Amino acid sequence: MSKECIQTKELMQTVLDGTLWGEKRAGFEQHLAQCRNCRTEFRAFQISLDLLVSLPVPKPGSGFVADTVKKAVLAKQMQRRQHRLLSWIMTLVILSTSMLMVRGWFETAQSDPNRMLAGLFTGFTEFWALISGLLQTVSALAATFWTLIKAIPPWSSSGWGTFYAEVAIALAITLSLSFILKFRRSKVRTMIFSF
Repeated sequence: MSKECIQTKELMQTVLDGTLWGEKRAGFEQHLAQCRNCRTEFRAFQISLDLLVSLPVPKPGSGFVADTVKKAVLAKQMQRRQHRLLSWIMTLVILSTSMLMVRGWFETAQSDPNRMLAGLFTGFTEFWALISGLLQTVSALAATFWTLIKAIPPWSSSGWGTFYAEVAIALAITLSLSFILKFRRSKVRTMIFSF
């Protein structure tokens, strides 16, 4: 294969697109007139393109637009719900941390005024122990349920995938209650709710 053949093959798509002009186009045409292999290959490309153009364009189904709009609206609503839920969770975490830190500060201020700053960090440490235990429980449950959800047949437009996800979340919350019951007996719970 000559250098001209390689250059001609590189230009074939450009010629078929109708974007090759001037000297390059003349050189391309001249090479095709002299080279039988390149001429045959270019003709095959032209026939393939003509066949593709002659194929009918498939029409979308009658409910295509409605389904697409519905999916977009549902996705936006789900995104808003998730954002709202995360906002509430973050607010509760910040509020709880603040309450524990202030509670520790007041307890330390009453017992030893010189160690008031240490009391803030004591409250935060106890709160972090509570949150880390809860996060470990929830992450383990989430990993387990995500594996189960992936094992279920593919998510479909019938809503079964969403149903399975809701069941998994409900089970995760239910199983987390054992952690919450342990929390009821702990010192941290007494400290939070006696504030």
